[in-house]
Amino acid sequence: MKQRGWSAIPDMPDITDKNQMLWHVPEWRMLSFLAWPSEDEVVVLQPASGDIHLLSLPAATILESLQQKAMTTSAILGMIESDDAFGSGITTNKDLESFFLGPLQHLGLVEKAIETLDTTADKNQK
Repeated sequence: MKQRGWSAIPDMPDITDKNQMLWHVPEWRMLSFLAWPSEDEVVVLQPASGDIHLLSLPAATILESLQQKAMTTSAILGMIESDDAFGSGITTNKDLESFFLGPLQHLGLVEKAIETLDTTADKNQK
C-alpha cells in the first residue's frame, strides 16, 4: 500500500501478459434497454436501483454487449471498428475508455476487473 497523507491507497495491480483488464456489467444490475428505431439515444433502466439513464446509441451498444459477456478494452475496440455509429474518432483503447467506458463506469453501469489467465493448463499440456 502506498501512503498518501493520512489515507492508504492500494497499489494498482501490474497488468502483464498473464493478466488482462476486463469490463463487465455486474450480474445483479440486469439492465433493460428501450430504443426507438428513428432515435439516436437509448433509455437504460436499472431495475435494482430504479435509476434511468439516457445514453447515446454507441454507448448503449457497448453496454448491452458487456451485459452479455465481459470483454477487454481491445476486444470492445475490435467490435466497434466496423460500426459506423461510432465514427472514426475512436481508434485507441484510451479513446474508448475516455469517451465510453469511463463515463459508463462513472454512472455505475460497468466495472473493471483483472482476470488472471490460467497458464497452468498450458504447462500441463507440454
